[in-house]
Amino acid sequence: MEVDIVSKNDLSSIHALVKEVATIDVLPLLNTQGQNEFLTRVLGDIESTFDTSSYYSVKALVEGR
Repeated sequence: MEVDIVSKNDLSSIHALVKEVATIDVLPLLNTQGQNEFLTRVLGDIESTFDTSSYYSVKALVEGR
């Protein structure tokens, strides 16, 4: 496993991963309003974690993925 700093190029992959996990593990536990709120806030907040003045974000890669 390799650990590397995230880049803006990773944003779409991270969005997809978070949405996929949330669809299975989180969203079924929420009503429609909660689902919409979760997706809006969480997916919207992901991009802010790329701000290196406030966060240090890394990714784990296995075989380059």
